[in-house]
Amino acid sequence: ISPWWAVLVPAGTPQAIKEKLAVWFSKISSMPETRDFLVRNGLDPLPGDDALMRKLLVQDTRRWGEWAKLANIEPQ
Repeated sequence: ISPWWAVLVPAGTPQAIKEKLAVWFSKISSMPETRDFLVRNGLDPLPGDDALMRKLLVQDTRRWGEWAKLANIEPQ
């Protein structure tokens, strides 16, 4: 299991705003102090764009859905 975090915006957010946020968060994620903090807390920084985020979200939703089925976890 590998945790991750991301910044999500509402559907319909203008592309220019998404790109500005992506650049900003990529810079922050690449800063030595940020990387050190994340590594100290067991995280591996993986800056990326919305395409990478979408891919991770789809993969993890599928993976966790399979685990939930195996554990007989039902939504309430």
